[in-house]
Amino acid sequence: MNKQKLIIFESVKWAWKSSTLDRLFSSLNNTLVCWENITLEPIRNSTDKLAEINYYKKLLGEIKISRKWIILLDRFHFTKWPIDNFDPNYFKEIEEILLQEFEPHLIFLYVNPKVLLERLQYTNLQRSSSGWKLNFDGSSIQQESQKDIIWQDVFIGNIMKSTLIPNNIVDTSSLHIWDFDKNSRLIAEEVIKIIS
Repeated sequence: MNKQKLIIFESVKWAWKSSTLDRLFSSLNNTLVCWENITLEPIRNSTDKLAEINYYKKLLGEIKISRKWIILLDRFHFTKWPIDNFDPNYFKEIEEILLQEFEPHLIFLYVNPKVLLERLQYTNLQRSSSGWKLNFDGSSIQQESQKDIIWQDVFIGNIMKSTLIPNNIVDTSSLHIWDFDKNSRLIAEEVIKIIS
């Protein structure tokens, strides 16, 4: 019996993660999307390993009985992993469930550091006074870019090497910032090749 495909997406800002998830959801049959409000927000500030493990086990149980064949996750346990310095045993139980019960994939949408700064600067110029605040914590665009670059390097250098889950990097750096539709289509096509 074929296992449900479970695709976990991670990225920094402006890698078209959300628009790619939307594109895949609308173009693939029998698909479920779990956004960050489900995969991360309920335990974002938790430092209780048991509570985190139990939350993910419950969520995976609900996904399993959904009878959807393709599951798209907007982040998952990888986002929480840094709290324990990437100890490979921290989420071992969750990764074993993923490997036993599903056909899991991790997709990291990469952005070249120079391009990331350009995209953040563009966003800052385009945003309205009532719109999304890029530097909501008071950081400059350069500081915000540097935080994302460091996180991206840590993710690729540590997490993707530590996980048991098959993983791929999709470079979005060459995509032009103003063409959302084309960008999400190109990334979705690349993801479909990876998971097929």
